[in-house]
Amino acid sequence: EMQRCFIPHRLRPSLNINCVRDGSINNRQGDRNGGPEFTTGVLTGDAGFIHLNKICNEITKRGVLDQSCGLHVHIGGASFSEEFIVMSYILGQKLEKQIFDLVPKSRRNSEYCTKLKDLNLNFNNIKNSTDVRTRCSTYYKEIFKYLCGTYPDDRVNKNTNHPRGRTCGYDHSSPRYNWLNFVPAVFNTKDVDNSWTIEFRLHSGTSNFTKIKNWIKLCMAFVYFADNFKEDIINDCVTIDNVKYPLTIDNIINKVFPKSGKNLVKYLNSRRDKFNDTFDENTEYSENLSGVLELNNVKEILN
Repeated sequence: EMQRCFIPHRLRPSLNINCVRDGSINNRQGDRNGGPEFTTGVLTGDAGFIHLNKICNEITKRGVLDQSCGLHVHIGGASFSEEFIVMSYILGQKLEKQIFDLVPKSRRNSEYCTKLKDLNLNFNNIKNSTDVRTRCSTYYKEIFKYLCGTYPDDRVNKNTNHPRGRTCGYDHSSPRYNWLNFVPAVFNTKDVDNSWTIEFRLHSGTSNFTKIKNWIKLCMAFVYFADNFKEDIINDCVTIDNVKYPLTIDNIINKVFPKSGKNLVKYLNSRRDKFNDTFDENTEYSENLSGVLELNNVKEILN
């Protein structure tokens, strides 16, 4: 999302982006005409990050943003099973405060990225793996009902769109506007087979490639951990080399990215230290001016 920005039509096909109007932008200035939101095509692997760098360079050269803007990241490629949905929801609740500490205060109180509702999903007194699967099935139905008001059935289910459409009628009180949006993870919002994603809506608006890359890696670590380490989530820990550590973002990153995680943890720590009571948010958005990275070295882009 940008306060204002124009990418010439001749560049859009090569950048693989589309521009739509977003009515939430510029509303603090009283301008109800909204602003531009650029959506990318599907980006995957190292090539995706290299291409994202090109997109960020072009947008940074031509755009302006402020507190009314946000960054939304969709992560796919997970199992999107009932267990994954339940574990992602529980993990989101457990990490919520830690993740909110990584963004400016305006994002923590925004109606466009609200906190998850406590659905009382707990796994106390678990006896065996069968009990885990049974509870996950029950909890999945509760999450489904929270998202659309009804339990899954033949008419409304994982293979259909949300009853109110993918935008949920732009109702800001709906779960679609939680910082962790499960609507595209539970419903077929794109009307394409196996197109489910989970959306992270919390990050402040930016066209700075380094910020976006690091946020994407955090989102990827979250999704991978939720999909592969349900026992750790249930037991409120992160197991690394048979040692149990506290369930924190930093420990999850070190588990998922054992070789490169240190740099990402260092970056996130700098974000936590930055957003204190004396921080001027205008600084956060002016930093996008330094976001144009004319990098030719692939390793330099990916590190």
